[in-house]
Amino acid sequence: MRDFIYPEMMIHVPICTHKEPESLMIISANPEQLEIEANKHEGVDTQRVLPTMDALRNAADKSADVVACEMELDAAVIAHISRILSEEGLVVMRH
Repeated sequence: MRDFIYPEMMIHVPICTHKEPESLMIISANPEQLEIEANKHEGVDTQRVLPTMDALRNAADKSADVVACEMELDAAVIAHISRILSEEGLVVMRH
């Protein structure tokens, strides 16, 4: 079930919920299934980021309308995601 429903929920729900998504950031060590689902949305630029603090630090401010995160969360990771999200951005993460 993880191979089918999980990637669909991680990608389609936030993209279809956002008013006008233009950019998606996938933070994952294994983003292949998530990218397959993201590619079904024309006009949404997908960026892959490895789940490391260095990769998050290097991401531009307000550079993503949607962030799909599979990284272990702590206060620093959440702060970086908040910085990366656009003003009306959405984030979806594993819990």
